[in-house]
Amino acid sequence: KQWYQRRVRGIPVVQNLLSPRQAMNTSFEAFRLVNTYGAFGSFTKERTEVILEGTHETSITAQTKWQEFEFKCKPGDLSRRPCVISPYHYRLDWLMWFAAFQRYQDNPWFINLVAKLLEGDEDVRGLIARDPFNSTAPPKYIRAQHFLYTYSDPVPGSQG
Repeated sequence: KQWYQRRVRGIPVVQNLLSPRQAMNTSFEAFRLVNTYGAFGSFTKERTEVILEGTHETSITAQTKWQEFEFKCKPGDLSRRPCVISPYHYRLDWLMWFAAFQRYQDNPWFINLVAKLLEGDEDVRGLIARDPFNSTAPPKYIRAQHFLYTYSDPVPGSQG
């Protein structure tokens, strides 16, 4: 019975989360127990992303074929639905978002990530959703490119 009651109590929370008229903090705002301060007070319609790609080729030319490393939850492949993992997040994917608007020199973890991918480190490969080099030798080179993602409205054909 307790299991059922906990599940039923969670239904309004999920309905609110999915509602277009979300009322996030109204149920406890009157008590002044918490505040709405946070790094994500609003969402933007654009987002810069760092995309990591690797290649086995020994010399880099304009014709070099690059293959993308796909992360578990960060934007990348445009045909993949965004993931929802609230209230948790994938730390590496989150750090990659911050790396997109900072200098790589200020993010030594990023240099280490690329070095570990070049080595084919199994622990680091486990943090990646799709490693195009998983069944082959590690890449010879990795590049990081910035892309600007513009999010659209969920209604097909609508303008944001």
